Amino acid sequence: MHPLLRKAIRERFGKLNRLQQDAFKEVSAGKSVLVIAPTGSGKTEAAVLPVFNEILEENLKPISALYIAPLKALNRDLLDRLEWWGKRLGISVEVRHGDTSAYRKAKQVKNPPQMLIITP
Repeated sequence: MHPLLRKAIRERFGKLNRLQQDAFKEVSAGKSVLVIAPTGSGKTEAAVLPVFNEILEENLKPISALYIAPLKALNRDLLDRLEWWGKRLGISVEVRHGDTSAYRKAKQVKNPPQMLIITP
């Protein structure tokens, strides 16, 4: 695990919970994973932290990851959470949906983020 990610995990959680540990191991090994758990159990981080780790470890260029959220309201919530991680890791995170302005879209084309949260 990348040292920046390890530090951010300590700041946010102290340590990963069992669900997050198991998902991190499987996703990092390149396996497809379906995480089913109650609300508030850390599913988002279970899915995203291994992706952030890969971006850091491999120095991946934009756009390295797409997070597809089914609802615009959910992607706004995700943006706040994932920006927290991104700021600590030096990974750019942005959102794009049907209401994204033409100006913002043009900025994203010129300078794309490493992770883009989108709706289908």
